[in-house]
Amino acid sequence: MKTEKIDSDLKELMENICTILGFNAGHYEIKHFKRRIDARMRSTRKERYIEYLKYLKENDQEKEKLKTFLTVNVTEFFRNPEVYEEFRKTAAPYLIRRKPPIKNEKIKVWSMGCSSGQEPYSIAMTFADAFGCYSVKGRVAIYATDIDKDALNTAKNGVYKDISGISEKFLRRYLSKDAGEAYKIKPELRDLVTFVRHDIFSDKPFTKMDALFCRNTIIYFNKEAKKDLYRLFNKSLAIGGYLIMGKAESFLSHQSYGFQRVSGKHHIFKKTEELVS
Repeated sequence: MKTEKIDSDLKELMENICTILGFNAGHYEIKHFKRRIDARMRSTRKERYIEYLKYLKENDQEKEKLKTFLTVNVTEFFRNPEVYEEFRKTAAPYLIRRKPPIKNEKIKVWSMGCSSGQEPYSIAMTFADAFGCYSVKGRVAIYATDIDKDALNTAKNGVYKDISGISEKFLRRYLSKDAGEAYKIKPELRDLVTFVRHDIFSDKPFTKMDALFCRNTIIYFNKEAKKDLYRLFNKSLAIGGYLIMGKAESFLSHQSYGFQRVSGKHHIFKKTEELVS
């Protein structure tokens, strides 16, 4: 009986979180969600889910803390740098050739779950480097999305104290020293990125993308949510577009979702066919 009661209360908490925060917790792997809720309960000294729910409804500060805790904003510049290097060597040249200046078409990239912006700016630097002596201006459009407004505000400002992961060459070329110890993304790079608040499960997806970065995000979702995302990946990408996933994530059934493996080691896939609706 005790287990059933806990499960019932946890389910009620999950449903209320959707109403209170506008955050659909139903897509999360239950173990991951429960770990994070239990951590907040310990911090607020609440022993039962129903107690925590009452506290959450009455406390605006806790709403913000829980939202931050659930959205898992762990990010850094060039996370797993070997993945970016592989993308620069294999995918970027192909996309640059596919959309030459004469076509007047931009290479369109979606950074899904961009958090505070380190990933899309890393993508922008990678493309700028791949273009070499040619200007990247007007050639690449990066759409960076997240559900967290605060993280997006940080991303739009483009000011960072922790710039570890950025090479000296890129640091000199694409960032400038700001007041104090911070660095600021230079305008020519920042202009390549458009930041948008977006819920991947309820908002319309971007389409005809040439590349889609969804890294270290789907590991938190349950099986059904993952299947929905695999279908979304196919719908969002153009034929020949690249999907880049996290090093800890697997896509074992990629062929059934219209993808071929480009690099298993670096979790890069290429869309080969449209899914039948």
